[in-house]
Amino acid sequence: MPHYTFSFLNHLGEPFDTRTLPCRDDGHAIECGHALLALGYPVEVRLEGALVELLKPDFSELNAWLRAFMKKTQ
Repeated sequence: MPHYTFSFLNHLGEPFDTRTLPCRDDGHAIECGHALLALGYPVEVRLEGALVELLKPDFSELNAWLRAFMKKTQ
């Protein structure tokens, strides 16, 4: 089983908190990456240094909450 590297990306796009996990294939690695998105950071999935996928969290729920909050304060 190949070992994929998962890195969170900070606001500057720099990787941090890199983890290595064994995954069956690219599809399985992307599924694992989606699970890491719950922590709120973009996730870079790599295999042997080559980028497999860049996953970004869905901020639509946060943005909707923020818009509603801002309307209440105006």
